[in-house]
Amino acid sequence: MKKILLLGGLAVCLVLLVLPFKIQAVSHGPTKSIEISPKTVTIASDTEQAMTLTAVDSNGVSWDVTQAAQFSTDDPFALIENNVYTAGKVGTWTISALIGNLSADTIITVIPGSLNSLVINPNSNPEIIPLDKTRQFEAIGFDKNNNKVENIDLTWSVEGGIGEISKTGLFKATKEGVSKVVAASNNISSFVTVKTRKTTEIIPVVTNANTSGQTTLIREIPEETKQGQVAGEEIAAAAENTNTNSSTTNEWEDTCLTHAWWIWLLLMIGYLVILIIYYFLVRKIKGSWWWIFPVLLTAASLWYFFAYACDQYNWWPWVTVIVGILATLFRPRSSQTSQTL
Repeated sequence: MKKILLLGGLAVCLVLLVLPFKIQAVSHGPTKSIEISPKTVTIASDTEQAMTLTAVDSNGVSWDVTQAAQFSTDDPFALIENNVYTAGKVGTWTISALIGNLSADTIITVIPGSLNSLVINPNSNPEIIPLDKTRQFEAIGFDKNNNKVENIDLTWSVEGGIGEISKTGLFKATKEGVSKVVAASNNISSFVTVKTRKTTEIIPVVTNANTSGQTTLIREIPEETKQGQVAGEEIAAAAENTNTNSSTTNEWEDTCLTHAWWIWLLLMIGYLVILIIYYFLVRKIKGSWWWIFPVLLTAASLWYFFAYACDQYNWWPWVTVIVGILATLFRPRSSQTSQTL
């Protein structure tokens, strides 16, 4: 019993000793200002930082008011839940805390977070490279919030044995085929499809009408002039500098080539002159097969037209046939009479 009374007395004494300090700690006057901490901080994107807000009265007594405060930031990609700030965009931002009509600010610097993805340039899907030519590739890293990550330790490799690549991403085509060039850093990787080919391969042609009504030939630029550049930019530049009046399909060989109109006119006149010489200047035409020469001459003329003319000269064969018929109808009757003699 004595022991119980002794222990109880010690407990009462202890409470009496601690109570004044406790009362002093929680006792404070009206809030004069608020302070946010940490004052300045640097964190990586997509990581968290807890903020603390302290109120101070006129006597310098301070106490925690974090749970009663409203926090905000000008970081456009950030997230704030209660007093926890999740960093977003790389840059220097302000975090503000508000209680009543009192506010406090702190500065926070966001740096890129851990590598989340890689983008390889150039990438024409596929990137076409002639044999024995080189192409410089570059890999750009991004964190989870699409902030660019600098100073990445990259490893380059080539699949399929179509070429070789240096530590800096310089690729050289050594074998014809289609495969991948891969860039990797830790567990993150990306690739670009590469097609290697001989320089003698036929280059396709695409047609596009320009504002003048003519036809523009858009050609793929020779690969040796495209190193280090995106293929689409090269093709667009070539389209601006390449114009022609010829019609075209999918290969250069199909372009329609023809004589000028005045050459066809001379050919028609020559056809008429030969018939006149045959009908009017040859005094005697022996035999009943005199018509074979005009027919053969007309057939040869028409064959030449269909072999070497385009659609815009369709008037030529009709004129040729009509001229031949008229020359035959109005040939000298003396020639016809001489056949019967």
